[in-house]
Amino acid sequence: MLQIQHICKEYRTGKLVQKALDDVSLNLRDNEFVAILGPSGSGKTSMSLFTALSLSFNNLRTKKARTLLTSFAGSIGIIGISLILSLSTGVNNYIQNVEEDTLSEYPLQIQSTGMDFTSMLSADSGGSEDEEEAGEINVIQMVTDMFSTMDSNDLESLKEYLDSGDSGIEEYTNAIEYSYDVVPQIYLQKDEDVRQVNPDTSFEALGIGSSSSSSSMMSSMMSTDVFYEMPEDTDLYMDQYDVKAGRWPERYNECVLVLTSGGGISDFMLYTMGLRDSVELDKMIQQFINEENVEVPEDMGTYTYEDILGITFKLVNSADCYEYDEQYQIWRDKTDDTEYMKNLVDQGEDITIVGIVQPSEGANGALLSAGIAYPSDLTEHVVQEAENSEIVQKQLEDHTVNVFTNEAFGEESSQSDFDMNSLITVDERALQEAFQFDESAMTEGLSGTFDFSGMEGIDPGTLDLSGMLDLGSITLDLPEMPEMNLGDLMSSLNIQVTAEDMETMISGLMEGYQAYAQENPQADYSQLGTYFLNYLQTEEARTILCDSVKDIMAQNGTITVSGDQIQAMFQEILAGYQAYAAQNGYTDPEMFDDYLLEYLQTEEAQTILERWGGEIFQTNGEVWVTQDQLEALAGNIAAGYQTYASANGLPDPAQIDDYFMEYLSTEDAQQRLTQGLSTMIDTGSLRDQISQSMEGYMQELMASYSGTLGQALESQISSAMEQMMTQISSAMETAMTQAIAQIGENLQSAMNIDAEAFSNAFTVNMSGDEMAELFMSMNSTQDATYENNLRTLGYVDFDTPSGIDIYPKDFESKESVVNILDAYNSRMEAEGKDEQVITYTDVVGSLMSSVTDIIDIISYVLIAFVAISLVVSSCPLGRGSSSYQAPLFSPL
Repeated sequence: MLQIQHICKEYRTGKLVQKALDDVSLNLRDNEFVAILGPSGSGKTSMSLFTALSLSFNNLRTKKARTLLTSFAGSIGIIGISLILSLSTGVNNYIQNVEEDTLSEYPLQIQSTGMDFTSMLSADSGGSEDEEEAGEINVIQMVTDMFSTMDSNDLESLKEYLDSGDSGIEEYTNAIEYSYDVVPQIYLQKDEDVRQVNPDTSFEALGIGSSSSSSSMMSSMMSTDVFYEMPEDTDLYMDQYDVKAGRWPERYNECVLVLTSGGGISDFMLYTMGLRDSVELDKMIQQFINEENVEVPEDMGTYTYEDILGITFKLVNSADCYEYDEQYQIWRDKTDDTEYMKNLVDQGEDITIVGIVQPSEGANGALLSAGIAYPSDLTEHVVQEAENSEIVQKQLEDHTVNVFTNEAFGEESSQSDFDMNSLITVDERALQEAFQFDESAMTEGLSGTFDFSGMEGIDPGTLDLSGMLDLGSITLDLPEMPEMNLGDLMSSLNIQVTAEDMETMISGLMEGYQAYAQENPQADYSQLGTYFLNYLQTEEARTILCDSVKDIMAQNGTITVSGDQIQAMFQEILAGYQAYAAQNGYTDPEMFDDYLLEYLQTEEAQTILERWGGEIFQTNGEVWVTQDQLEALAGNIAAGYQTYASANGLPDPAQIDDYFMEYLSTEDAQQRLTQGLSTMIDTGSLRDQISQSMEGYMQELMASYSGTLGQALESQISSAMEQMMTQISSAMETAMTQAIAQIGENLQSAMNIDAEAFSNAFTVNMSGDEMAELFMSMNSTQDATYENNLRTLGYVDFDTPSGIDIYPKDFESKESVVNILDAYNSRMEAEGKDEQVITYTDVVGSLMSSVTDIIDIISYVLIAFVAISLVVSSCPLGRGSSSYQAPLFSPL
């Protein structure tokens, strides 16, 4: 209780002194106060500063215990409030800095292909209890929900909206960065070798790399590239890094090496920068592919800043990697042409490492990744260089035609119109010479077989050759043996075969046919000459010859001659012919008739004929042999031999082609053909072609031989009968005996294939690499669109970004940015422009939502602590009474 005693208060009104209070005493309890009101003009109570201080000191001294307790209680509240305020301010500032650094490292990203990963992060961990049944496992639709939100974002419209200033997003962001699908083609040139380091191709054999997927999003996830573009706004990252050596890039052709927070780089970057031999890396990759033990280097070495500063790479324009083909009107991809790329890289611009930076110790985030960072000016330079190239200009001129293949987008490649003759030139003459039929081998062993002993049985008394024949009218026209033109035979076959393979196949067929002929005597023509000569010695053949000659003589007169005289004359003529043929080098059996006729026109032959004509021939007039008589004689002899061959089981020359075709249809022939063709390309499709070609040729060849037999008999006998019946008959008999007797034995050796000539017959107009370039360029259909072609060539439209990175100032600003984007989507949907609705992922917001909850809980606890402190400080620490002697105040 507070006691106030004897309070007095006086005041003046003019000269009059009045009392407002006169000896008033009061007793006040705790939490009570008293207000004393006086009439107007009574004034206010005041005291001097010294009096007030002395009274206050006296009051504190007399109540020092209570004063100390009261001061301590009040201090608790004041100190608590101060601590809470300072802690709250510091925490808020720290959180704001962390948010800003975090958002600089993880901005709000919008890609050209949008996918909402939030559906995976926020997927319901359970299912509806009503739908669950005992023993069943609920399926959470996580991946399906994610892919259901995948769509293409119209970033061109969004960029136009953000750049217009109507969105108001600038208030909540530090920067908005636009990225483009432009990858600088960077090569490392070391000694005489070049290696592409961006985009990296080291792990393409493993299916890892930026080029392993056509999707830009999947490419970024699978990329092994160490080169990347820095944001255009340098304020986003410069404060987060310390420059260890050199400086930041200032021009488009300068880059900086970014170290890890520990000041290191990966061993892979050593190969990228050429500090270690890339062959070592390729060897490890190949060993891994082969599932072998990978030999890794034991010591990767140590390197200084000086070793890295000044390392130079080469920049290549993507459009320069294509060369126009005037003939096919396409652009060839020359990236696999080693010499071309070496020359192109050598002429490329230098890209130099001018600085080395490392994340600062106090940095809460690191915007740049460890690797080699280049400025955004390099992207603009690459696009500008591509725009100036011819191939890009042609693609920009026509949006509907694929500049690489010169065909409309979406159309199938017209490969059927491609002229393969433009790739390979075939010398038909050389090809014919490569596949030769050695006619000399066919006639080998035929010489020296002229034997007329079998004609001794002819009765000379039945012939009356009394006159001299008109030898000047003799004409020998033995049909030529059909030439085996393998050039024509093979012209219809699309094959590639070596000389050894062809010889093996044909040798096998001839060997098989000989074996077949041994089992089928009617098809064995190896003794055809002997059989025919034996037939001429039969009574039937003699009768045909004698009757025919008698008929001819009966119509022309009477001729008498002995058989010995005829034989002696023929032997002398043929001996002279042999010497004449040897002297002139006549060895072609197909030209036998021409050679013999030529010899008969010589002075030597005329002398022999005239001498023998004067000695043995006597006639009552001239003898004339008509064409009908000759044809009848030849037909009778041929028909007689066929009857003779049929009766004695001998081969019929007219059926030689049929027999060979029958052999080709046997299992042995098919096996030999299959075995011979097994080493050739596409044996299944060529089997029928070869069989048909061989069948056609053998039919022609055998038909020619069989026809030659009949025609030669007819024509040779006709010519002989015009001049000298006996001479021509013997010559024809001998010639046919020589030709047919050796056919079966010499056919195999007669076929000769010159491997070198065959190789020279084909001229490839381009190398293997050039041919591969041509076919790859003509069949380049992967992602064949107008936009993809320009992107491949390094050209983009800067109004159409492939990605947008938004850097909010803090989490509150991020929420405002999200609201702006949501409002943009709502407006597009309301306007019916669903294709302009964007899909994005607020990954940071989803990940930091729990952190925000923790911060909110801490704030609530601090607020409660402050409230408790205030309550405690306002409560009295004890109850009691006190007396206070109020002084008397006098008006001043």
